[in-house]
Amino acid sequence: LAMRQLPEVVLSKRKGQWDDRQVQVAAAVLALGQGNGWFARTYYELDRAMLDHLLQQEFGSAEWDWP
Repeated sequence: LAMRQLPEVVLSKRKGQWDDRQVQVAAAVLALGQGNGWFARTYYELDRAMLDHLLQQEFGSAEWDWP
């Protein structure tokens, strides 16, 4: 029962600035709340250095050009 309430708890705390770790945990909790354990684990275990490495390998750069 408590696990099903976690997404509501995360969403209730969405105001204010979150650091990278808070965003990472929130994404994992939301995925878990939707029954997607694979994404939950991926979001939880993926860190910025690993993501930069993957982006460098895949796209030749770890820099994002967001609109």
